[in-house]
Amino acid sequence: ETELRIKIPLMEKMTSKAVYAVALKMDDDAAAMIDNAPTGATTVGTLASPNDEDDVRQAMLNLDNAIAPRTGRYHFMSPYQYNYYLSVESFRNSLYSAAVGKLSANDEARGFHGHLYQSDWYVSGNVEGSDSAGHDNAMYHKEHCAVAVQENMRVAEMYEIDDDADKHAIHAVYGLIAVRGNHLVWMKGL
Repeated sequence: ETELRIKIPLMEKMTSKAVYAVALKMDDDAAAMIDNAPTGATTVGTLASPNDEDDVRQAMLNLDNAIAPRTGRYHFMSPYQYNYYLSVESFRNSLYSAAVGKLSANDEARGFHGHLYQSDWYVSGNVEGSDSAGHDNAMYHKEHCAVAVQENMRVAEMYEIDDDADKHAIHAVYGLIAVRGNHLVWMKGL
């Protein structure tokens, strides 16, 4: 009974790390969907060249042509691409003016950088690619893909005598599938 009470705080401490690991794996799988574009997806830009305002407007037009609703759109990009956007005065001014009166110590979400051109802008270092070869940035509507996640994770534990350690494994089941290919625009860029 004492051993059980000792393990509970340890398991509680590790739960958040396990949830983060599962979320990161899901993010990796979602990022891989961009350049493995499903049927109907469109592309703008060139790898290793910055996306500019014309590319953003073309991506918006592609989503409009696909009859994607104007709400629920997202633009995910690498930090390198975002840094380029900050050098473009119209982007910089729009992002800063949209943030006036909305700044707080608790950001809306990590990576969220504002709403511009009918989409929420997110920056992630998890976007596939490299600074020298370019990144797989994207603009898409939330109906592009469907995600299913098992609500409860299965926890398994065992004592490993060779390592003299209690080992814990957390099993999570999730799935990710492209539903509407034409609601994705692969924005090849920085």
